[in-house]
Amino acid sequence: MQRRKKEQERHAAKSSSTSSTASATTQYLDAAGLGSLSLSAGEVQRKQTDPDGKKKAGSGRLSSLIYGTEEGREMDREIERSFSQVLARGKYVHSIVFHEVKPDKVDEYVELVGSWYPRMADMPENKVHLVGSWRTEVGDCDQFVHIWEYQRYQGYHASLHAIQNHPEFPEFDRKLKSLITSKKTSLMQEFRFWPTSPPRKLGGVFELRSYTLHPGNLLEWETHWQKGLAARREVMEGVGAWFVQIGDLNVVHHLWQFADLEERRARREQSWSVPGWGETDHDADAVERDRLEAGNKTVKMVYIRQQQLPKLKEYQYSGVDHSLVSRYILKPYWWSQVIELFPLSMAPNAITLSGFGFVIANILTMLYYTPGLDQNCPPWVYASWAIGLFLYQTFDAIDGTQARRTRQSGPLGELFDHGVDALNTSLEVLLFSATMNFGQGWKTVLILFATMLTFYIQTWDEYHTKTLTLGLVSGPVEGILTLCVVYAVTWWKGSGDYWQQPMLPALGVPYFSFMPKAVYQLDFGEGYMWYGGLVLIFNTVESARNAMAARRKRGQQARLALLGLLPFFGTWILLGSYLALQPNILHNHLVPFVFYAGLVNAYSVGQMITAHLTKSEFPYQNVLAVPLAYGVLDSLGPVLQGHLGFGWPSALGDGVYQVAFLFTCLGLAVGVYASFVVDVIVTICDYLDIYCLTIKHPYTAETEEKEGKKIK
Repeated sequence: MQRRKKEQERHAAKSSSTSSTASATTQYLDAAGLGSLSLSAGEVQRKQTDPDGKKKAGSGRLSSLIYGTEEGREMDREIERSFSQVLARGKYVHSIVFHEVKPDKVDEYVELVGSWYPRMADMPENKVHLVGSWRTEVGDCDQFVHIWEYQRYQGYHASLHAIQNHPEFPEFDRKLKSLITSKKTSLMQEFRFWPTSPPRKLGGVFELRSYTLHPGNLLEWETHWQKGLAARREVMEGVGAWFVQIGDLNVVHHLWQFADLEERRARREQSWSVPGWGETDHDADAVERDRLEAGNKTVKMVYIRQQQLPKLKEYQYSGVDHSLVSRYILKPYWWSQVIELFPLSMAPNAITLSGFGFVIANILTMLYYTPGLDQNCPPWVYASWAIGLFLYQTFDAIDGTQARRTRQSGPLGELFDHGVDALNTSLEVLLFSATMNFGQGWKTVLILFATMLTFYIQTWDEYHTKTLTLGLVSGPVEGILTLCVVYAVTWWKGSGDYWQQPMLPALGVPYFSFMPKAVYQLDFGEGYMWYGGLVLIFNTVESARNAMAARRKRGQQARLALLGLLPFFGTWILLGSYLALQPNILHNHLVPFVFYAGLVNAYSVGQMITAHLTKSEFPYQNVLAVPLAYGVLDSLGPVLQGHLGFGWPSALGDGVYQVAFLFTCLGLAVGVYASFVVDVIVTICDYLDIYCLTIKHPYTAETEEKEGKKIK
């Protein structure tokens, strides 16, 4: 009797709330679109594992991916036998209806549905309650969502029959079909731990969060979330939580209500201090990340986790530039003048990306005129390379000044800047080798190794010292200026053949008897390589000393910092071995290989910068090197057979399949690195409430006056 009484009270509460909900809906039809509130909706797919994050025994990865774990499948069979008793309250069935409305028919739709749905819910004979109706404002725009409540499936059928037999229904249905492009309906049941409640009357913002689970994991999800959501509901107002039984199976929805977006932000941050919620998230190490929000058992940020995000607000840029050229020439006489050409409305990252466009243009002309890196280009091409690289350096240097002018300095700027620089590093190797007419061979590979090591070392140094240090001779300043001079001289001399002559005699240096003839006969390209090697050794030693000194100052083991160099050298052992085992790739397809190697290095550097910004552990892993390891092993088998008498046949050979494998590796690298870049940028932008390429919150004169500051 007590249980029946409670259910009757709930039914009465729902009945009384129907008219108020309907009136609120009608009221907001004219003002803000269907429903009294806006809706933020999104569907995020999730994988799940055991609560301890380990793989369940007796299940293959592929079969688990397709069918779920064996325990999960057994759980599904049990749930099929007694699903309502396991998870659901059983008293009510809810339907969730999604309408995709034609953009030019939204007003007609609002008028039609806003008058029909509340009226149907108010008729006692229909035995149905309208939980709410909403229009999506963040997510799939022009999408409308409606949630209805019925008394069990008998009530669903009875209500459907009553509404469809209403004399006005055929005309309503005809008009509705002319206004929408699609309709999707699922039948849901409430979770036992969360009865559906009517929305409060004050309005605000609703957030519908939807999760697609692997088959067999619904009960496990419910077990973890019952504790976590109970903790979160202490500081947030929830409307309900449902799982789909008919329609999109293995889907879970839960709906939250906030007064506004600011309350949403505050409440979600406050929930982390409630006992029970943080533990729910902590158990999610083996679960796929949610790129929009984190904070539950089914969520894991692959690149930046929820608990790391607050570190972004602690970020403070620290840099030291010892370059005499930049301090006494470029900054006062060039960069300070150029920055005035850019409006305060332009985002710093947009300047960085615009500068990178000059490098892309240079690469395109290189691929057209000398794809093998061994042909002379028209003189104007070399001039365009010099101008393009110099403009890239200029844009790359002034983006920081623009960030300070617009009050947009932050961790995203450093990440974006380093990411672009990492890509430019490998691309400039191709341009330099093409200028020297090195062709596709070991000289280009050595240049690539030295250049990438320089950039990796610099980033590794910054990770440990927390300061970006540029020495007296650095790549971003003197290195780029040297390349600009090389390109300009090549344009002046008319072709890359100029660099094939001995360097010292061409410069008028006499021969001395103590000088080895081999040194005196070095051509310009080889001379540059020796010069770059000496600078590389000096910078590497200096960075190692800085990193170890920084760790020693913090009371940490200094030499452990050197372990951070292992990923780079381990990857390059694979890169060099692969080229040695595949001379066809080395001499005929080196350009795509350089693209691939550049992305591998950019991915490592990007992970380091992300770890630096979030004060996380050093990233030693690089998944992009895994296919390269396979390529080395595949190529090593025939070599062992030929020299030692044992080995294995190559599956790829050394012809077209090997080339296809290289381009497959390149495609994988593009996909993984692009995913990394997009994920990290979106995560940072969402958390810091900023845009990447535009200024979301301009620093206006009014703001300046209020803070008593002046934009410089």
